[in-house]
Amino acid sequence: MAEHMPVSLGFKSESTSVHTRRTMMLDDLALALERVPQGGTPADYFGVILNDNVLGKATRSTREASAKILTSLYGFDPTFAVFRILRRYWDVDAASRPMIAFLAASARDSMLREMTPFVLGIGIGKRLRQPLLPRSWFPFILGDSKT
Repeated sequence: MAEHMPVSLGFKSESTSVHTRRTMMLDDLALALERVPQGGTPADYFGVILNDNVLGKATRSTREASAKILTSLYGFDPTFAVFRILRRYWDVDAASRPMIAFLAASARDSMLREMTPFVLGIGIGKRLRQPLLPRSWFPFILGDSKT
């Protein structure tokens, strides 16, 4: 499915995922979007994160890591349709922000995109008692699929 999604619009289909170590970072995303006006460039977003420390990170290395992860998830580039849509609708309805962020992140994170139907199928309040995922789906997470 992912190989048919246009990279030029901001979609990604890499075999790695920021979700192996982070969440969607909604609070950090909100802080960055508050400080950079619509139409801001990727350099503007990096500037408020790295130089202005809008996220309140203790070290430059954590600011750099956060900027890279946020950029990987959301693009921070108005030339990408995925990010333009996120940016356009972010201020329309604050209650919708988590869903808007999820839609943008799933366009750019193949693991999140591929896992969504599986997670939704589990049901609210249900427990996953055994691994139900085929090992071949994500060998970078589950280990070598040949073992």
